[in-house]
Amino acid sequence: MRFKNTFLSITAAAAISGLSGSAIANNLPKINGVSSTDVTTVPYSPYIDLTLTVSGTSPLDLNQLASKAKINKLTLAFIQAPRDSGECTATWGGLYPLSWAKNDITSFESAHPGGLTASIGGQLAGATGETLAEVCGNPTDLENAYASIVQAYNTKHVDFDVEGAFLDNAAAIDRMALAIKKLQADNPDLAVSFTLPVMPTGLDTRGKNFVQKMREGGVIDFTVNIMAMDYGLQSPTRNMALDAEQAAENTSEQLGLPLSKISVTPMIGYNDTAFENSPSEIFTIVDAQQFYAWANQSKIHSIGAWSINRDHPCMGPKGTKPNNNCSDVPQGQYSFSSIFQGGNPTPIKKAVTVNVTFDLAGSYYSKEVYLDGEATPEMIPVTDDKGQFKVFEGAHTLTFTN
Repeated sequence: MRFKNTFLSITAAAAISGLSGSAIANNLPKINGVSSTDVTTVPYSPYIDLTLTVSGTSPLDLNQLASKAKINKLTLAFIQAPRDSGECTATWGGLYPLSWAKNDITSFESAHPGGLTASIGGQLAGATGETLAEVCGNPTDLENAYASIVQAYNTKHVDFDVEGAFLDNAAAIDRMALAIKKLQADNPDLAVSFTLPVMPTGLDTRGKNFVQKMREGGVIDFTVNIMAMDYGLQSPTRNMALDAEQAAENTSEQLGLPLSKISVTPMIGYNDTAFENSPSEIFTIVDAQQFYAWANQSKIHSIGAWSINRDHPCMGPKGTKPNNNCSDVPQGQYSFSSIFQGGNPTPIKKAVTVNVTFDLAGSYYSKEVYLDGEATPEMIPVTDDKGQFKVFEGAHTLTFTN
């Protein structure tokens, strides 16, 4: 859409934070004298919620994202059955068929061989989707649904995110174990991981029972990815890096698995519980540095993050719940991703306020603002002839759409 008499004027600038990336980097924690930049990098595969990255009829260009964030692995979330359909069919979030994202996903896998993990399940199952193991009535149908994911994307790694009420469904868990056993037999090179909720003390009884059921059902090789987040512990201060480290060590001991079979995924920035009853549950840049140093020294299997969608600074005031598109803590673009790959925090840029003035005569109007071809972290509605919003300093291209 073309706009008449469109011009921009930068009217004010204000620093988001007094800490620059270099200032944070100069104060990085060391563990036994080892800093995060002194050790070999453990693999990093952040989650991306594909259903939050919809633009028209397809998701975000994953290769473009990989280039910007300087990553070569992604964990794609979440594959579920359609809600209330009774269909044993793998879809993205219960909304989109596997074909919806196929071009972007296979292109990413081709550019980054072995870098794709497809995550099945998730806490959101029950909103628009349901867990496949609950919908598929027998192990054969369930294995076929799992196999359709492997075949669609030629992925070498499937992750099963199991949490919430699903952990109480014994029949579904039994079906799941048998289906995964068959999936492994048919795909001997396929890596399997189980993502489970955790406390600093380790897995709860349901989590331990789930892993035991997988073993009893014949799942022969797997890693366990713990969700180091949302503990809900009501303490005035928390060291979220230390909590994650203790959770990994305790889970390793509980399951009799070496740390090389344990992955850890923190929720970067404000956790859900930080807005509820645990205001200190905030995974900061400093936490990321401390945890990364420990993870490499301890040689854990991999580091994740929930999520790369949130690995951005927020442009507006903090709300009453976590933002899906930013971390709610001072950071530069993709700072957590940089840290979790052995780098320093990216610079914290200043925010500038931009006044946009344009002629809305006739049918010309704008509802959404896109910055450099991407939707702004928070979609800013423009309701009259002037809109004010914040962008990062530097030259940008603005596109107005209806």
